[in-house]
Amino acid sequence: MQIFFCFSILGLFTIADQHLQLNYKALETLIPWLSVTVLIIAVIDHFQFLRRIQRSANLPFEERLKAYRRATIFRFTVIETISILFGILFLFTGSLIYLLESALGAFLMLYFYPSILKIAKDLSVSVQELEQSIS
Repeated sequence: MQIFFCFSILGLFTIADQHLQLNYKALETLIPWLSVTVLIIAVIDHFQFLRRIQRSANLPFEERLKAYRRATIFRFTVIETISILFGILFLFTGSLIYLLESALGAFLMLYFYPSILKIAKDLSVSVQELEQSIS
């Protein structure tokens, strides 16, 4: 994740150097490149989330629940960071594409919000067992 984010920032400064100053047109030329980079980051993040959950499959239930929490926090951190980046870029450029991508990040956070059913499905446990362990 961090590698793609660093390449995004590196691309921003490369374009800024080409224009000799960071102006709004330079930021607007980044729209397709940043969008593709964020899509790649989202796909990699999703597979890392699944891999973290699968690695914890042989652990005791409490440890699996802790691993699920860590994976969820990491997922939300990535989504939130990207959303904030696009929000800042929207403030600089006024481009509605950046605003839409920032809103998409907020939507993804709502979509991935862990409910009891989603946690039970991801951890392959019954809802009753999950509720007993939480309370």
